[in-house]
Amino acid sequence: MTAPYRLEVRLAEPFHDDLVGGILIIHEPVADLGALRALLCERVPRFHAQRDEGYVFAVNGRLVLHDERRTPLQSGDEVELMLALSGG
Repeated sequence: MTAPYRLEVRLAEPFHDDLVGGILIIHEPVADLGALRALLCERVPRFHAQRDEGYVFAVNGRLVLHDERRTPLQSGDEVELMLALSGG
């Protein structure tokens, strides 16, 4: 018997009002961050409107800086959506 699929997504502060505690638990398989972005557009009302703002993803504590949409995901991963900060 295989364990059920579980992906934990922690959302950036602007999306906390959309979900209790700002955490979304996903139980259906999500292949990569590109598919996760599409799912967030469906499930988090404000994400669709703000998805192209300055946000970055981290998977299991590692910041994803290149080829984001094709970064693979698997059951047990923890994904964090964070505000991208810049400065000079």
